[in-house]
Amino acid sequence: MGSTLFGSGYVLIGLMQEMVSRSWLSPGDLLNTLALGQITPGPLLTTATAAGIPGAVLSTVGIFLPSFIFAFFVAGLLHRWQEHPIAEAIFQGASGAALGLIAWALWLLGRETLVGWAELLAALLALGLLLRQFPLIPLLGIFGLGGTLWSAWVVG
Repeated sequence: MGSTLFGSGYVLIGLMQEMVSRSWLSPGDLLNTLALGQITPGPLLTTATAAGIPGAVLSTVGIFLPSFIFAFFVAGLLHRWQEHPIAEAIFQGASGAALGLIAWALWLLGRETLVGWAELLAALLALGLLLRQFPLIPLLGIFGLGGTLWSAWVVG
């Protein structure tokens, strides 16, 4: 999977949904790993690491090693072919496919997280603030605190 991933780490969400459908990962676990991937400095792809330290090491090596090997051997060829019309068409098609997978991932995440009016309202408010260029770090802090308080109020 790591050697063929094209686009951003969000493409991985659609692929990880297979883990949920096989009951290797619960929908809540998938959301938690994605949240963890968002707050860590590494790529979102690291959310695929699971099953304790051995599983994390194995899955991290399995994700990153093939793509490094692939990039090492193919980078020169891709650079030479980037002006070729057929290669350009392939890259555009792959970009479209990646965009489709990202849209699918957005749908899956929305279906799992926007389960009530409060969640939908918070998502729309956050989107509106982002579109108005509200600084990201304070936005994350505000919504993180708000989510914590909301959970404490609803659950507790």
